[in-house]
Amino acid sequence: MQKECSLVSKDMLNDCILDLPIEQQEMVKTIFNAAKCKSSKGRRYSLEWVYECLLMRIKGPKFYRKMRKENKLGRYIKKLHTAYGFQENTFQVMKEKAQDFSLAERHSCLLLDEMQLESAVKFQRDSLQFHGFVDLGAHTSNKDLTKRGDHALVLMYQPFRGNWVQPIGAFLGAGAVNGKILEKIVLEAIILLESSGYFVDFITTDGAT
Repeated sequence: MQKECSLVSKDMLNDCILDLPIEQQEMVKTIFNAAKCKSSKGRRYSLEWVYECLLMRIKGPKFYRKMRKENKLGRYIKKLHTAYGFQENTFQVMKEKAQDFSLAERHSCLLLDEMQLESAVKFQRDSLQFHGFVDLGAHTSNKDLTKRGDHALVLMYQPFRGNWVQPIGAFLGAGAVNGKILEKIVLEAIILLESSGYFVDFITTDGAT
Protein backbone atom coordinates (compact mmCIF):
# COMPACT_ATOMS: atom_id res chain seq x y z
CA MET A 1 0.00 0.00 0.00
CA GLN A 2 2.79 2.44 0.92
CA LYS A 3 4.62 1.71 -2.34
CA GLU A 4 1.46 2.29 -4.39
CA CYS A 5 0.81 5.61 -2.64
CA SER A 6 4.39 6.77 -3.22
CA LEU A 7 3.97 6.29 -6.99
CA VAL A 8 0.99 8.65 -7.27
CA SER A 9 2.01 11.95 -8.87
CA LYS A 10 1.17 15.32 -7.34
CA ASP A 11 -1.02 16.40 -10.29
CA MET A 12 -2.96 13.13 -10.24
CA LEU A 13 -3.57 13.42 -6.52
CA ASN A 14 -4.75 17.04 -6.80
CA ASP A 15 -7.26 16.06 -9.49
CA CYS A 16 -8.64 13.23 -7.35
CA ILE A 17 -9.20 15.32 -4.22
CA LEU A 18 -10.34 18.54 -5.91
CA ASP A 19 -13.93 18.24 -4.61
CA LEU A 20 -12.96 17.54 -0.99
CA PRO A 21 -13.01 20.25 1.71
CA ILE A 22 -9.68 22.08 2.15
CA GLU A 23 -8.96 20.39 5.51
CA GLN A 24 -9.50 16.92 4.05
CA GLN A 25 -7.35 17.75 1.03
CA GLU A 26 -4.50 18.70 3.36
CA MET A 27 -4.91 15.46 5.30
CA VAL A 28 -4.79 13.32 2.13
CA LYS A 29 -1.72 15.18 0.85
CA THR A 30 0.04 14.63 4.17
CA ILE A 31 -0.68 10.88 4.03
CA PHE A 32 0.65 10.51 0.49
CA ASN A 33 3.73 12.64 1.22
CA ALA A 34 4.48 10.45 4.24
CA ALA A 35 4.31 7.36 2.01
CA LYS A 36 7.16 8.73 -0.11
CA CYS A 37 9.52 8.99 2.88
CA LYS A 38 11.84 6.06 3.44
CA SER A 39 12.13 6.84 7.14
CA SER A 40 9.78 8.39 9.70
CA LYS A 41 12.54 10.91 10.50
CA GLY A 42 12.43 12.30 6.98
CA ARG A 43 8.85 13.52 7.09
CA ARG A 44 8.08 17.21 6.64
CA TYR A 45 4.69 18.69 7.44
CA SER A 46 3.07 21.75 5.87
CA LEU A 47 2.21 24.77 7.99
CA GLU A 48 -1.51 24.20 7.35
CA TRP A 49 -1.27 20.65 8.69
CA VAL A 50 0.58 21.79 11.82
CA TYR A 51 -2.14 24.38 12.49
CA GLU A 52 -4.80 21.70 12.00
CA CYS A 53 -3.03 19.54 14.60
CA LEU A 54 -2.88 22.51 16.96
CA LEU A 55 -6.65 22.93 16.66
CA MET A 56 -7.17 19.23 17.36
CA ARG A 57 -4.93 19.51 20.41
CA ILE A 58 -6.90 22.53 21.68
CA LYS A 59 -10.33 20.95 21.05
CA GLY A 60 -9.47 17.60 22.62
CA PRO A 61 -6.13 16.75 24.26
CA LYS A 62 -7.13 13.09 24.67
CA PHE A 63 -8.06 12.85 20.99
CA TYR A 64 -4.72 14.24 19.86
CA ARG A 65 -2.83 12.06 22.34
CA LYS A 66 -4.08 8.96 20.54
CA MET A 67 -2.77 10.20 17.21
CA ARG A 68 0.77 11.47 17.83
CA LYS A 69 3.31 12.00 20.57
CA GLU A 70 2.73 15.34 22.26
CA ASN A 71 6.40 16.33 22.19
CA LYS A 72 6.24 16.34 18.38
CA LEU A 73 3.68 19.15 18.39
CA GLY A 74 5.55 20.91 21.19
CA ARG A 75 8.62 21.28 19.00
CA TYR A 76 6.53 22.97 16.31
CA ILE A 77 4.91 25.31 18.85
CA LYS A 78 8.33 26.53 19.98
CA LYS A 79 9.10 27.58 16.41
CA LEU A 80 6.06 29.87 16.26
CA HIS A 81 7.21 33.39 17.04
CA THR A 82 4.48 35.48 18.66
CA ALA A 83 4.69 39.20 19.30
CA TYR A 84 2.50 42.14 20.20
CA GLY A 85 1.60 44.80 17.66
CA PHE A 86 0.81 44.35 13.97
CA GLN A 87 2.84 41.67 12.20
CA GLU A 88 3.84 42.26 8.59
CA ASN A 89 3.49 38.56 7.72
CA THR A 90 -0.19 38.58 8.71
CA PHE A 91 -1.09 41.29 6.22
CA GLN A 92 1.14 39.81 3.54
CA VAL A 93 -0.81 36.54 3.69
CA MET A 94 -4.14 38.40 3.81
CA LYS A 95 -3.14 40.38 0.72
CA GLU A 96 -2.46 37.14 -1.16
CA LYS A 97 -5.81 35.70 -0.02
CA ALA A 98 -7.65 38.86 -1.11
CA GLN A 99 -6.95 37.96 -4.73
CA ASP A 100 -9.26 34.94 -4.36
CA PHE A 101 -12.18 36.98 -2.97
CA SER A 102 -14.74 39.05 -4.86
CA LEU A 103 -15.29 42.73 -4.05
CA ALA A 104 -18.32 41.91 -1.89
CA GLU A 105 -16.37 39.30 0.07
CA ARG A 106 -13.73 41.87 1.05
CA HIS A 107 -16.11 44.22 2.88
CA SER A 108 -15.90 43.77 6.63
CA CYS A 109 -15.99 45.08 10.17
CA LEU A 110 -13.11 45.62 12.57
CA LEU A 111 -13.65 44.08 16.01
CA LEU A 112 -11.95 45.39 19.16
CA ASP A 113 -11.95 43.73 22.55
CA GLU A 114 -10.03 44.65 25.69
CA MET A 115 -9.68 42.36 28.71
CA GLN A 116 -7.91 42.40 32.04
CA LEU A 117 -5.06 39.95 32.60
CA GLU A 118 -2.98 38.84 35.55
CA SER A 119 0.22 40.87 35.66
CA ALA A 120 3.33 38.67 35.32
CA VAL A 121 6.82 38.86 33.83
CA LYS A 122 8.46 35.75 32.39
CA PHE A 123 11.87 35.10 30.90
CA GLN A 124 11.88 33.22 27.58
CA ARG A 125 15.02 31.12 27.34
CA ASP A 126 14.64 30.63 23.58
CA SER A 127 14.68 34.35 22.79
CA LEU A 128 16.57 35.51 25.92
CA GLN A 129 13.93 38.18 26.49
CA PHE A 130 11.55 39.20 29.26
CA HIS A 131 7.84 39.21 28.39
CA GLY A 132 5.05 40.84 30.33
CA PHE A 133 5.93 44.53 30.16
CA VAL A 134 3.74 47.07 28.37
CA ASP A 135 3.93 46.61 24.60
CA LEU A 136 1.82 48.92 22.45
CA GLY A 137 4.01 48.50 19.40
CA ALA A 138 5.22 51.79 17.94
CA HIS A 139 2.96 53.65 20.39
CA THR A 140 4.80 52.50 23.55
CA SER A 141 6.16 55.48 25.50
CA ASN A 142 9.51 55.37 27.31
CA LYS A 143 7.85 55.65 30.72
CA ASP A 144 5.72 52.55 29.99
CA LEU A 145 8.61 50.29 28.98
CA THR A 146 9.22 49.16 32.57
CA LYS A 147 5.56 48.83 33.58
CA ARG A 148 3.93 45.43 33.86
CA GLY A 149 1.05 44.91 31.47
CA ASP A 150 -2.34 43.87 32.85
CA HIS A 151 -4.73 44.64 29.98
CA ALA A 152 -4.78 43.05 26.51
CA LEU A 153 -6.28 44.75 23.47
CA VAL A 154 -7.11 42.44 20.56
CA LEU A 155 -8.15 43.51 17.05
CA MET A 156 -9.88 41.12 14.67
CA TYR A 157 -11.07 41.28 11.05
CA GLN A 158 -14.46 39.73 10.18
CA PRO A 159 -15.93 39.80 6.64
CA PHE A 160 -19.66 40.25 6.06
CA ARG A 161 -19.65 37.26 3.71
CA GLY A 162 -17.71 34.21 4.80
CA ASN A 163 -17.38 32.02 7.88
CA TRP A 164 -13.86 33.04 8.90
CA VAL A 165 -12.25 35.66 11.12
CA GLN A 166 -8.63 36.80 11.38
CA PRO A 167 -6.89 38.30 14.43
CA ILE A 168 -4.67 41.09 13.09
CA GLY A 169 -3.02 42.50 16.19
CA ALA A 170 -2.70 42.38 19.97
CA PHE A 171 -1.35 44.92 22.43
CA LEU A 172 -0.43 44.81 26.12
CA GLY A 173 -1.08 47.85 28.28
CA ALA A 174 -0.97 48.94 31.92
CA GLY A 175 -4.65 49.57 32.45
CA ALA A 176 -7.04 50.30 29.60
CA VAL A 177 -5.42 51.84 26.53
CA ASN A 178 -6.11 55.59 26.53
CA GLY A 179 -8.20 57.18 23.82
CA LYS A 180 -5.41 58.92 21.89
CA ILE A 181 -3.31 55.76 21.54
CA LEU A 182 -6.40 53.67 20.76
CA GLU A 183 -7.30 56.09 17.97
CA LYS A 184 -3.83 55.67 16.43
CA ILE A 185 -3.95 51.86 16.70
CA VAL A 186 -7.38 51.67 15.05
CA LEU A 187 -6.33 54.06 12.28
CA GLU A 188 -3.18 52.01 11.65
CA ALA A 189 -5.25 48.80 11.52
CA ILE A 190 -7.63 50.28 8.93
CA ILE A 191 -4.75 51.51 6.77
CA LEU A 192 -3.04 48.11 6.88
CA LEU A 193 -6.26 46.26 6.02
CA GLU A 194 -7.22 48.54 3.14
CA SER A 195 -3.65 48.44 1.82
CA SER A 196 -4.05 44.65 1.74
CA GLY A 197 -7.18 44.89 -0.42
CA TYR A 198 -9.95 44.85 2.21
CA PHE A 199 -12.59 47.42 3.17
CA VAL A 200 -13.48 48.35 6.76
CA ASP A 201 -17.09 49.56 6.79
CA PHE A 202 -17.55 49.91 10.55
CA ILE A 203 -15.94 49.18 13.91
CA THR A 204 -17.43 47.13 16.75
CA THR A 205 -16.08 47.32 20.32
CA ASP A 206 -17.07 46.06 23.75
CA GLY A 207 -18.58 48.52 26.21
CA ALA A 208 -15.29 49.34 27.91
CA THR A 209 -13.10 49.97 24.87
